Amino acid sequence: MNLRPADHSASTLSLVAGLAVFDCVSRYLFDHTPTLLKWPNDLLIGDRKAAGILLERQGDTVVVGIGVNVSHSPEIPGRKTTHIGYENGKFANGPDGVLDMLANHFAQRLADWRDQPLSLTVLEWAIRSHRFNDRLRVTDAGGKVLQGHYRGITPDGGMRILPNGGAEQVVHAGDVSLLWNDEEETA
Repeated sequence: MNLRPADHSASTLSLVAGLAVFDCVSRYLFDHTPTLLKWPNDLLIGDRKAAGILLERQGDTVVVGIGVNVSHSPEIPGRKTTHIGYENGKFANGPDGVLDMLANHFAQRLADWRDQPLSLTVLEWAIRSHRFNDRLRVTDAGGKVLQGHYRGITPDGGMRILPNGGAEQVVHAGDVSLLWNDEEETA
């Protein structure tokens, strides 16, 4: 897609894509299936990854890549994965149906992003994401690890984290892992 001069920051398109994926996948799941957006670019069903998003920018063009596990999920060492078919035994729609629905949801979320204040997209994303105080581990591109508690997202889509024994920080890039009850935090 091509960015327009009046568009919000291109980095916030990951929020737009996340909302579209959430809207789409939720339609195929049983009611009350625990689903959440994991900052910055994943959709989890329970504690398992079901979708991921990548953005690549070249000048004023942004490519939004979205992968949704429809009827199969890859085995990834150290990560739990799932797919729509596993989570909803009555699932009878194939990848084409999911793609069509996802395209429609993305078009609507993109229009909202362009026509409304960014704060509405940020709020919508925050409602569907981590719970305040969830325990997280963030690994940056250099391998530095930061652990702490989730404190929300900033108006521009950065993640706020309160490190163990430190002052709140804002993270704009990194690999985030949720620390579940059975996982130990390390210093």
